[in-house]
Amino acid sequence: MNIQIESGLPSERPKKVSFTRHAREKFQFLKQYGFEITETTIREAVLNPSRVERKDDQLLALKPLDQEYAVRVV
Repeated sequence: MNIQIESGLPSERPKKVSFTRHAREKFQFLKQYGFEITETTIREAVLNPSRVERKDDQLLALKPLDQEYAVRVV
């Protein structure tokens, strides 16, 4: 999911989390398959990730949902 985060400095906590059209479409796509995820869950993953990885120029925030699934936010 692509989420836009706005903050003043790179080390600052994000001040605003915006959901792209692609992210909102992904919510609906996952819901069709019985996997409902909320904006609150995504915000929690972005603001308090269990792990952050770098892939080229993107940061990936990872947060487990349970023992089987995790959410990964770009």
